[in-house]
Amino acid sequence: MKKLFLSLAMLLMAVPAWSVIKGDINGSGIVDVDDMNAAINIILGIKTAVDYPGNADLDSSGIVDVDDVNHIINIILGTEIEKEPITVGDVTFNMVKVTGGTFMMGGTEEQGDDVMDYEKPVHEVTLSDYYIAETEVTQALWQAVMGSNPSYHKGDVNYPVEYVSWQDCQVFVNTLNHMTGYRFRLLTEAEWEYAARGGKRSRGYKYAGSDDLNAVAWYKDNSGSATHTVATKEPNELGIYDMSGNVWEWCQDYLAEYTSEPQTNPTGPAEGEYLVHRGGGRNDNPKYCRVSVRSSFRAKSYKMWNLGLRLAMTDCTKGEPSTGSAISVSDITLISAAVNCSFAGLDDAVDECGVIAKGDNKTLTFQANKVNGEQVVTLTGLRPWTTYQCYAYVKAGKYTYQQEEPITFSTPDLAGTWSCTEIYEKKDPELSTIVLTADGKATFTHVSGYMFMAHTTNSGSWRIKEDGSISISFSDSSGSSWPMYYSKGFSGTFDNLVNPTCITGNFTHIWGSTENHYSYGTFTMTRQP
Repeated sequence: MKKLFLSLAMLLMAVPAWSVIKGDINGSGIVDVDDMNAAINIILGIKTAVDYPGNADLDSSGIVDVDDVNHIINIILGTEIEKEPITVGDVTFNMVKVTGGTFMMGGTEEQGDDVMDYEKPVHEVTLSDYYIAETEVTQALWQAVMGSNPSYHKGDVNYPVEYVSWQDCQVFVNTLNHMTGYRFRLLTEAEWEYAARGGKRSRGYKYAGSDDLNAVAWYKDNSGSATHTVATKEPNELGIYDMSGNVWEWCQDYLAEYTSEPQTNPTGPAEGEYLVHRGGGRNDNPKYCRVSVRSSFRAKSYKMWNLGLRLAMTDCTKGEPSTGSAISVSDITLISAAVNCSFAGLDDAVDECGVIAKGDNKTLTFQANKVNGEQVVTLTGLRPWTTYQCYAYVKAGKYTYQQEEPITFSTPDLAGTWSCTEIYEKKDPELSTIVLTADGKATFTHVSGYMFMAHTTNSGSWRIKEDGSISISFSDSSGSSWPMYYSKGFSGTFDNLVNPTCITGNFTHIWGSTENHYSYGTFTMTRQP
């Protein structure tokens, strides 16, 4: 074995090093024959792994062996497939780096007579680097992330998950990101096809990894009408499994007709009616398992027993995992009588979002409306002198998430003196002063105008109604310049929930010994300093 390694080392001495960190066992900054010899020294017991600054266990197997030497050889030769292992609970999966490049997308020559109209025209696409999952998302991974297994076909936890909608996939991806700190997503349609073709290592196969579909795919002729454990057929040129057959895979894109213009990192239209899925499934003919074939469904909620997903990410940058809900509410700010909610990660998947406000021994739910691209929630029916806890919530498909840590705020104190101007039809304005107290009482003092000079009543009351408006009422005859029945009611709304300085609305005024005189009009109350 020693002679074999030394001969191989001599063979590779003239090969330029591929400058990556992985495989740089001796810490020289490049991967070369010296790193291979370092691994051999560890295997032969001449040195130990701690004698070198770099990691010699390249495949994370727990030991340094011949496989690690082969990894170094592949790195030197430029044939190493770079993988990022990721663990969620007790499930580990690999993300494979796809080196960007330019390719011809669509029904190219090797696809033969099977090409359909929606695969045309063939056009040039350029992509940047990205990562793709080595396998389809398994039932084990979905269970580890979501706590359930929606699949129609069960039996092996390493079967691909299926019977999941595009919307379900968005929730899954967001939850996975929340748990791991990575930024997973679905593949774009262009990324999917480039990887299925083998990227820069493509050999121009009709299917993903071979012209022999049976070698690389579970499909109609060999599946027995069942899904199969992932990675049990041969991989394609990038070491990726099952991109032809087993289950179809959702992409991020809305469907659009191809054009002949070259494109760079295309993402599909911003809106659309149909959502793309790729790859063919266990019950499909060979024609539908080709690398260029396209399919789509109209609804985000559509599910099928042979439709799953494969993960992608732009890079391997990892943030801090989060605790609690998978919904990231980046901002809740009280603005006038509204709460502005910004939800991260689930824009496309959201069926409904809003705010739950708890206070005054009541729970109020307010659904958001989209205004200028932002979800805006209007709060009504809130009580003064009350502390509210606001929780953002999101509903997407069958999943509902609620923010765990609330935003807390208090409604304002309305007690104080207010100047009131009443407008009666075509008469001059009536001016009065209204005093509101914390215990719900109100005092009305007429200041000037057509009616009831110097009239004062202390028998008023006020309250906030269910719709969030204020109601003030008076009924008294004491203090009037002559004996009479007197009743006045105000109903108005605040200009600002946070710090109201003005209340506007309508009033009704009843007076006279026979209670048969009525006046109607509008009023404006402004808070006095």
